[in-house]
Amino acid sequence: MFGKLKRRLALIYTGIFALILVIVVAATVIIGGVSVIKNEKEMLIADIHDEWREWTGSGELPVDPVMVERGEMMSLLYDGSGRLVVDQMSGSPYAEQIMSMRENWPQEDGSTEILCFENGGEKKFILMGLCRFVTNGTVQGDLYTFVNLEDYYDMAVDGFAFLLLLCLVCIVTAGGGGYYMAAKNIKPLELLFKREHEFAANASHELRTPLTVMSLGIESLQNDPDSKFSPYAEETLRDMQQETQYMSKLTEALLTLARGDEDNVTLQKEKVDLTAVMADICAQLRPLAEQKNLQLVFNGTRRVFSLCDKDKIKQLLIILVDNAIKYSDSGTITAEVEADGMQAVIRVLDEGISITEGEAERIFERFYRVDKARSRASGGFGLGLSIAQWIVKRHGGSITAHQRDGGGTVFTVRLALYR
Repeated sequence: MFGKLKRRLALIYTGIFALILVIVVAATVIIGGVSVIKNEKEMLIADIHDEWREWTGSGELPVDPVMVERGEMMSLLYDGSGRLVVDQMSGSPYAEQIMSMRENWPQEDGSTEILCFENGGEKKFILMGLCRFVTNGTVQGDLYTFVNLEDYYDMAVDGFAFLLLLCLVCIVTAGGGGYYMAAKNIKPLELLFKREHEFAANASHELRTPLTVMSLGIESLQNDPDSKFSPYAEETLRDMQQETQYMSKLTEALLTLARGDEDNVTLQKEKVDLTAVMADICAQLRPLAEQKNLQLVFNGTRRVFSLCDKDKIKQLLIILVDNAIKYSDSGTITAEVEADGMQAVIRVLDEGISITEGEAERIFERFYRVDKARSRASGGFGLGLSIAQWIVKRHGGSITAHQRDGGGTVFTVRLALYR
């Protein structure tokens, strides 16, 4: 139990750390990327103005032809009528793709755009900017300049891979640290629980013998023909016998849960016909239901099999049906077994006390009873459903309780279906 708790806490710690780490890394990457692109855009606009000054001064654009051939930097100059004046792109390996995306080019002075396309199966990113130069209200020219962002893209990919690896290392380290801290924090609780568990197990075990002796002694007195008791003494003996039986059941339940907490109970799994088992349980408990003027009905015509411990499943079904009888004063108790997909479904429906949503969440807690007065009077001690839940969980199934329409409670057990 504590091993699962340690792993769960370690996963929670690791998850929180991973979430924070992802948020920090994502924010850093986004802010860094936006900052770099913004800086590149500003530098590109400044370079275009420098190119224009060089053009007006010397009649040439200062773009290195080698950079054009490599596709690192390109420029196009159009005059005021839209005629191409200077072409420093046609020698570029990306000229065709860039020209095919003419409709995506920026149209306003000082604006920029990032063009994305594939070349040779690789992603290419080109940052382009436009500066429109006007003199006395007349457009002198539109100068487009293109800068390859491939180096930044490669750096981003490598940086992302490095950050991803760093995150994985940090998360694994955090997971180990989280498990260590969880184990350290749980250790005192684990020791305390172990002592309480040992006490409950030892006390339950030690109580079984004296309770058995007391029960046999009381029974001997009641059946002794030579003993003469007053009506008061006979009533006292009956009360003592009932309380002894109650304590014996409580001790047995505590011992069952104590063994279950140790997680060392071995299930003897076999192919079990749940329909037949439920039919037998209903036949066994029907006289008990009839004593309270209750109808106990079993609905199950199809044989449903599951790989489980037959004795534990019998104990589970007895708990559920007996619980329905205890909490019902009239009406019908219905037991059902059916197959639903890959699951075997067992339901016990009664028309007794309805439970609220809050009670449905707590009803499987140890010693929790919806109606404490009725439970004590009927011999219940609030451990039956805890044992039922333990049995179901050990079989890898689930058990739930909810209010029934029209009054009453529905208990639903789901186990793996054997095919």
